Amino acid sequence: MVPSAYDLVDQTVYDRWMRIDRNNITNEPNINYGLATGSDYFSFVQLVGSSNINARYTFDPAIHGNTGSYPLYHTSYEVFSMVKKFIDPDFTAHRTMGQFMGVLMLLLSETPVLQLNVTRYTSALRQAMNNLKINDSTILNPLRSAIDDFDKTAQDFVRRSKSMGTENPYIIRAYNDQLLQLERAFLNPLGQDSDHTDFKTIETTNSKLTII
Repeated sequence: MVPSAYDLVDQTVYDRWMRIDRNNITNEPNINYGLATGSDYFSFVQLVGSSNINARYTFDPAIHGNTGSYPLYHTSYEVFSMVKKFIDPDFTAHRTMGQFMGVLMLLLSETPVLQLNVTRYTSALRQAMNNLKINDSTILNPLRSAIDDFDKTAQDFVRRSKSMGTENPYIIRAYNDQLLQLERAFLNPLGQDSDHTDFKTIETTNSKLTII
């Protein structure tokens, strides 16, 4: 739907995404779960517990290596002239991402039932658990059981949504409200401990502690 930057006229952002970063298991563009604790997302993820997205064009690690970000990030040289000269001279990628986010917001605002899939949360939780480096995997049994319980509830929620009466605005509102409140169900208002009271999302990982 949205033309891809730096590609042929008939190529879309979706086409490029599938070509560059395809999830071969689900046969869809790969989506990284979680925005962690970066300054741009902190208040939304850790304090409010809202559903968020970060979409961007980035460098090719095959060419530039896995640097994490471009070298001038958050320096005094990160100014308009730098972007114009080195990053995106014609602002092609900027325009594309503006169009992409605009279409996404339009779809979310114009679709009566929010197109959010709660079962993806199960995948994110299991992925985070499997990334933990521990010697005794049995320690994770309570967590594994909790994720399995969440999975069953999420699957049931999806099944019920398919038989939902979409002609009743109150039913739709209740369903959408449940979707929007899901992120907040993972908030601990007291924070993680006395040293991390601002880290309220219990499935987040940061440099000082690991939380799932």
